[in-house]
Amino acid sequence: MVIGCRGLGPVRRLALGSVSEAVVHQATRPTLVVRGGDVSWPPAQVIAGDDGSAPAGRATALAARLAGLVVARLTLARACPALPLAPRQTCEELARLQDEALRRARDGLAERARHLEAATGRPVRVATATADPAALLLDLAAAGDQPALLAVGSRGLGLLGRLRLGSTSTRVLRAAHGPVLVVPHAEQETDRAPASGGSRP
Repeated sequence: MVIGCRGLGPVRRLALGSVSEAVVHQATRPTLVVRGGDVSWPPAQVIAGDDGSAPAGRATALAARLAGLVVARLTLARACPALPLAPRQTCEELARLQDEALRRARDGLAERARHLEAATGRPVRVATATADPAALLLDLAAAGDQPALLAVGSRGLGLLGRLRLGSTSTRVLRAAHGPVLVVPHAEQETDRAPASGGSRP
């Protein structure tokens, strides 16, 4: 699905709600929210958030296809949350564990990038950082001087879960200046083959 966004601003979105946001969180198919005017499309770069989950895998695969269609650079981004300091743990030990977590995140993302490169024949960049996932995506989009599309997976938390736990897709959708592609955690199977005797068109 493709839907526009009026860009109400954070205060009016909280007071009035957002049609695009409601559609995104109820959709069972990938939804592209277009914003930013003529200068934002086609995007010159596609930045896909990838935390290693199944929803993120679907988002990155679709982002790679879309990047190929519009001939845009593809970047996979993975954030590694900051680890808390445990009791009786030194700052040096915490720094070492944080570095190891970041290395694992980088290795996992590089593996995903290699699979996408093999499937698409196009180079895939990777970006990792110890940061909040939404902030990393928004920072990467803002760092370039060319229009960017952000692609994220949605875990389907539901309204209460999004309010209590937060949602990367919601935060990106609210703060991004350009188009955002949101891929749901599971898609409905609407084109199954007939149960008996038939054949698919």
